[in-house]
Amino acid sequence: MGHAGIDGVLRMDAKTSDITSKKGRRSVSLQVINTCALVVAIVLSIVAAATATRIMFEHTALEEVHQNYESCANATAELTGASDHLTSCARMYVITGQQEYLDEYIREYAQTRTREESLETLRKLVTSDAAYLELSEAYESSTKLGSHELYAMRLAAEATHLDPMPAELESIRLGNDAMLTDAQKLARAEQIVAGEDYESTKRSIQENADSCTKELLSSLEASKQSSEKLLNSLLANFRIIVFALVGIILFTVVLNYLLVVRPLKIHAERIRQNMPLDSLGAIELRNMVDSYNIMYAENRRKEAMLKREAETDPLTGLMNRGFYNRLLESGEEHLVLLLIDVDLFKNINDNYGHEVGDLVLRKVAFSLVNHFRTSDYACRIGGDEFAVVMTAMEGIRHHIITQKISDISADLQNTSDNLPQITLSVGIACSDDVHGDLSLYNAADKALYQSKEGGRNRYTFYTPES
Repeated sequence: MGHAGIDGVLRMDAKTSDITSKKGRRSVSLQVINTCALVVAIVLSIVAAATATRIMFEHTALEEVHQNYESCANATAELTGASDHLTSCARMYVITGQQEYLDEYIREYAQTRTREESLETLRKLVTSDAAYLELSEAYESSTKLGSHELYAMRLAAEATHLDPMPAELESIRLGNDAMLTDAQKLARAEQIVAGEDYESTKRSIQENADSCTKELLSSLEASKQSSEKLLNSLLANFRIIVFALVGIILFTVVLNYLLVVRPLKIHAERIRQNMPLDSLGAIELRNMVDSYNIMYAENRRKEAMLKREAETDPLTGLMNRGFYNRLLESGEEHLVLLLIDVDLFKNINDNYGHEVGDLVLRKVAFSLVNHFRTSDYACRIGGDEFAVVMTAMEGIRHHIITQKISDISADLQNTSDNLPQITLSVGIACSDDVHGDLSLYNAADKALYQSKEGGRNRYTFYTPES
């Protein structure tokens, strides 16, 4: 009675703590997952950085290939243009004798040197032996062609008596052609710049340059395609790595929410409700929950013990006067109150001593607990004064109570425990019979007074007429 409820709470808390500490033990370690995710993210980041660097280098290489491709095409076009321009200037000077064509030729041949610069550009881009051989032959033919053109213009300059003679022409020796007449010199000059040998040399330059350019452009195109293919592959790999990194981040965020944030919200709500925590979330969080549940159960146990000590009589183990008062003030309906006095208890103390008196009180308490229900509350409210509050007693049947009192009296008359015989005076009142300003306690006290006045060792039920 009373104690059973508290002990039940303690056992329930202990059981709850044990269940919650073992429930769902299969879980994952957030530290292990985060560490693995971090390692994977670092590895992917390193790979992504290396891939990005490789992409940058390949992009630079591809740009260089594009530039070389353009340089090759431009050099070929410039070579053809420069060669045609020099031929035109040489021929026009030989035919017309106008100084401006000579000056333009010498400026292009000696200063601008477009034809030679174009060949030099192609030479720098050449990577194969075959292309290099073609280019070398183009160089030789270009040199040979330039010598023919200068020789023809020197003849024309001699024939027209050019003065002063440009240094580029003055250094050229005419040999046997110096003996020719002016008209013959002009004819010889025209023959040189318009003859088959001149045209053959010029075609040789163009053919060698075209062949070199074709092979060079083919090589550059292959390099460009290879670079583009590699760059596309690197970009595809980079996209995969980025998606993987995003996936790792999302996976970590979701996992942290499921294993930490969401369980913490649930735990916070249960803590506000003063309840034990469920074993949820990551292993680290579950270990914390286990520790919390142990402390929670221990605090509940201590609180229950303190409450029991505060509400329990230390001698008899029954509920004390404070608990008894709160019970009567709770306003619960359908109660039956028994006020019990041990008859002539002072004589027992005087004749047998206080130790025996304490044993007598304990014997009375044990008998009360033994014969009343667990839903009833047996209390010690004074030195030798006891009370029993019976709950849920709607439609009370007096013979049930009288039988309990009779059984208790029989226990107290038994002296096999070497204790003196004990009798009780009992006053009984039912809350359903108490009306007006009279309290349940006063009604039971009136009935107890009648039992004492009637000679003790008896019980009396309160009736409104009594």
